[in-house]
Amino acid sequence: MLLIFALSAWTLITLFVLSSRFKAPFLRHMKDSKPRSTPLISILVPAKDEEANIEMCLKSLTAQDYPNFEIIVIDDRSTDRTGEICRKFAAIDKRIKILQISELPAGWTGKNHAIHEGVKHAKGAYLLFIDADTSHDPCCVSAAMALSEKEGLDALSVEPYFAWSNFFQELTFSIFTLVTACIFPIFLVNKRGSKTTLSNGQFILIKRKVYDSIGGHKAIAGRILEDLALAENVKKKGYHYNLAVGTGLITVKMYKDMASFWQGWSRILFLALKGNMSFALMLYLISIVISLFPFMIVIYIAITAAMGLPPINLISILGLITVGLIIFANSFINSFFRISPFYSLLHPIAVISGMAVMGNSIMMATRKRQLEWKGTTYRISSYKTDSRP
Repeated sequence: MLLIFALSAWTLITLFVLSSRFKAPFLRHMKDSKPRSTPLISILVPAKDEEANIEMCLKSLTAQDYPNFEIIVIDDRSTDRTGEICRKFAAIDKRIKILQISELPAGWTGKNHAIHEGVKHAKGAYLLFIDADTSHDPCCVSAAMALSEKEGLDALSVEPYFAWSNFFQELTFSIFTLVTACIFPIFLVNKRGSKTTLSNGQFILIKRKVYDSIGGHKAIAGRILEDLALAENVKKKGYHYNLAVGTGLITVKMYKDMASFWQGWSRILFLALKGNMSFALMLYLISIVISLFPFMIVIYIAITAAMGLPPINLISILGLITVGLIIFANSFINSFFRISPFYSLLHPIAVISGMAVMGNSIMMATRKRQLEWKGTTYRISSYKTDSRP
């Protein structure tokens, strides 16, 4: 029964990922297609202790072929050379403005407050929120505007290519992409009227009038997952929102080592599930049944073959079919993110690693009731409001 359940589940998952692939909008190089109109875009880059990334980010932004934009960098209480690097760029490019923030008010997360203050100085008809650890192809902004025009969007978020620094980061991420595709299938995320929402805070393009009408970042001041909260508010108001794949045009380097990777993903995983313990435990149980059990069948086949016993029977056939679907579905969805199919062969290890991170995320949220991020401690007061400093 367990094997039949696993086979049925992976058949459904395979259909999900295929549907996502063929219905997902992609941000592509716009060699012949440019946006028809070029309204002013205010690009906002909150930066806290980003001396290792901010130069790369600003170089890629100032090289954009979109003809009408300004860049507002919000130096949020940095203690390193972030401000110094930004000022050097601003001295040679008048499109760049630097805003300095020295304090974090009560009730705000650092990023939300930084963007909120930056928007006050923005003049654009569109706002583009960019993380400081990203770099962009020169046609990236033009491609985003062209896609927004084509689809008639009020807001657009884009998934980047994640450049991981080591094997275990990429292996663990390979299972996160698969789980995300199942829980938040992109064809439902982009369906008007659907409550399923997913967003990526490293690239969000939104009309200024839409941003103001939903209350901006002030309405989500204490939310840790501000990207998800912002997209939820856009959809609640009935505006047209899409999530697109832009792995060919945007690159992000999120975590320099396993310690920061562990902390970073632990910060968001359980909150992304709205703190739903029952759902989290169900995911654990399902993962064991559908992801680990079929590989145990493969081990069983290998052992029986080594013992000279007939390895082929109904159980082994079903097990092999299930493992084949697992490898196919995992490889297929990870092709979105330019992850090698090799990681799909290590699916059980990736699942165990992902479960470990989720366990730590649950502990941080339910036992410690707080988390630390970039030098600031946030207390988790509820899962719908996320946090309070």
